[in-house]
Amino acid sequence: MAEQDSGQERNEAPSGKRLQDAREKGQVPRSQELSTVVVLVASAVAMLFVGGNLISSLGEVMTQSFSLNRKLIMDPHMMAQQLILALKIMAWDVGSFLAITLIAALSAPALIGGWNFSTQAIGVKLEKMSLFAALSGCSGPKVWLN
Repeated sequence: MAEQDSGQERNEAPSGKRLQDAREKGQVPRSQELSTVVVLVASAVAMLFVGGNLISSLGEVMTQSFSLNRKLIMDPHMMAQQLILALKIMAWDVGSFLAITLIAALSAPALIGGWNFSTQAIGVKLEKMSLFAALSGCSGPKVWLN
C-alpha cells in the first residue's frame, strides 16, 4: 500500500528498520542552509578575534615586499626568500582562521543527522549511466538544407 501512495504524505512514522536501512544507504536528513550559517557565523567570529593580527601581518608583509633595495633586487634568490618570509609572517594568522572555519564546516552536518559514512552512497549506479538516455536529451547538430 505504501508503494502505491508514493506521491502522497504518509500518516505513520517510518519503522526503526526503515530508518536503519536509509541510514546505511546514506540517506540522512541534512540542511545545507544550517551548514552555511554555521560556517559563516564561525568565520565572522574568527575574523573578530584574528582579524586585527591578520591586518597587521598583511601590512608587515606589504611593507617588506614593496620596499626596494638595489642590493636585494639584484640577488636572484631574493624572490624565494621574500616569499618564505611572507609565508612565515602570515601562516599563523591565516592558519588559525582557516582552522576555525574548517572545524565549523566539519561539525555543522553533525548538528542534525550526525556523521554518517556510507559506501553505498558513493557507489556507482550503473542503471543511471545509460548512454542512450543521455543522448536522447540532446538533439545533436542541426543541418539545414536549402
